[in-house]
Amino acid sequence: MSKSKSKNKSPFVIGNKYFIRSVTFHNVGRVKDIVGGFVILENASWIADSGRFNEMLQTGEFNEVEPFKNDVFVNIAGIVDATLFEHELPVGPK
Repeated sequence: MSKSKSKNKSPFVIGNKYFIRSVTFHNVGRVKDIVGGFVILENASWIADSGRFNEMLQTGEFNEVEPFKNDVFVNIAGIVDATLFEHELPVGPK
């Protein structure tokens, strides 16, 4: 694991992959930076349907995936929970 270069106190580590559930969306991606109240994800996707949650965490497979074209700025205040994502990030829509 790489250390966060940010001065923000955050549980996120730059370079790690996370599955993030916010108040409205689920996202998966690699943390590129933490700026102000935002965690910036690269290679990110909106997860429209994660399927059975425990199975997704074990296999890394999602029922529906919509990749973002650019980096995603997730407001940390809107995050409900997050966990390390220990699988390859999805690369295309599903």
